[in-house]
Amino acid sequence: MNILITGSTGFVGINLVTYLREFRFNIIGITRNPKSSDEIEYESLTPEVWNGSLAMVHLAGKAHDLKKTSKESEYFEVNTT
Repeated sequence: MNILITGSTGFVGINLVTYLREFRFNIIGITRNPKSSDEIEYESLTPEVWNGSLAMVHLAGKAHDLKKTSKESEYFEVNTT
Protein backbone atom coordinates (compact mmCIF):
# COMPACT_ATOMS: atom_id res chain seq x y z
CA MET A 1 0.00 0.00 0.00
CA ASN A 2 1.25 3.46 -0.93
CA ILE A 3 1.57 6.31 1.52
CA LEU A 4 2.35 9.74 0.07
CA ILE A 5 4.53 12.03 2.18
CA THR A 6 5.38 15.65 1.51
CA GLY A 7 8.50 16.73 3.34
CA SER A 8 9.85 13.17 3.30
CA THR A 9 13.45 14.42 3.21
CA GLY A 10 13.16 16.62 6.31
CA PHE A 11 14.00 15.51 9.84
CA VAL A 12 10.50 14.29 10.75
CA GLY A 13 9.90 12.90 7.24
CA ILE A 14 13.07 10.79 7.20
CA ASN A 15 12.17 9.23 10.54
CA LEU A 16 8.55 8.61 9.54
CA VAL A 17 9.60 6.98 6.27
CA THR A 18 12.01 4.69 8.13
CA TYR A 19 9.30 3.72 10.62
CA LEU A 20 6.57 3.07 8.03
CA ARG A 21 8.87 0.95 5.87
CA GLU A 22 9.23 -1.44 8.81
CA PHE A 23 5.54 -2.24 8.24
CA ARG A 24 6.12 -2.82 4.52
CA PHE A 25 4.37 0.34 3.32
CA ASN A 26 5.48 1.69 -0.03
CA ILE A 27 6.41 5.33 0.52
CA ILE A 28 6.20 7.90 -2.24
CA GLY A 29 7.93 11.13 -1.31
CA ILE A 30 6.56 14.30 -2.89
CA THR A 31 9.27 16.88 -3.34
CA ARG A 32 10.38 19.84 -5.43
CA ASN A 33 13.54 18.03 -6.50
CA PRO A 34 13.11 14.23 -6.73
CA LYS A 35 16.42 12.43 -6.31
CA SER A 36 15.35 8.78 -6.21
CA SER A 37 12.85 6.46 -7.84
CA ASP A 38 10.56 6.60 -4.80
CA GLU A 39 10.09 10.38 -5.05
CA ILE A 40 7.95 12.45 -7.40
CA GLU A 41 7.60 16.17 -7.96
CA TYR A 42 4.43 17.97 -6.93
CA GLU A 43 3.34 18.36 -10.55
CA SER A 44 3.32 14.55 -10.94
CA LEU A 45 0.73 14.08 -8.20
CA THR A 46 -2.11 12.94 -10.42
CA PRO A 47 -5.49 11.51 -9.44
CA GLU A 48 -4.14 8.07 -10.36
CA VAL A 49 -1.30 8.39 -7.85
CA TRP A 50 -3.57 9.82 -5.17
CA ASN A 51 -6.38 7.28 -5.67
CA GLY A 52 -3.94 4.38 -5.50
CA SER A 53 -2.71 5.45 -2.06
CA LEU A 54 -3.82 4.64 1.45
CA ALA A 55 -2.99 8.06 2.92
CA MET A 56 -1.15 11.33 2.47
CA VAL A 57 0.95 12.86 5.24
CA HIS A 58 1.79 16.55 4.80
CA LEU A 59 5.05 17.49 6.50
CA ALA A 60 6.45 20.04 4.05
CA GLY A 61 6.75 23.62 5.13
CA LYS A 62 9.07 26.42 6.05
CA ALA A 63 10.40 25.88 9.56
CA HIS A 64 13.88 27.33 9.86
CA ASP A 65 15.65 30.46 8.73
CA LEU A 66 19.28 29.82 9.55
CA LYS A 67 20.39 32.94 7.64
CA LYS A 68 17.82 35.19 9.38
CA THR A 69 16.61 36.62 6.07
CA SER A 70 12.94 35.54 5.97
CA LYS A 71 9.99 37.73 6.79
CA GLU A 72 7.17 36.49 9.01
CA SER A 73 4.76 36.81 6.09
CA GLU A 74 6.83 34.27 4.11
CA TYR A 75 6.18 31.60 6.74
CA PHE A 76 2.46 32.25 6.53
CA GLU A 77 2.46 32.18 2.72
CA VAL A 78 4.53 29.00 2.39
CA ASN A 79 2.82 27.05 5.17
CA THR A 80 -0.80 27.88 4.39
CA THR A 81 -1.04 27.85 0.59
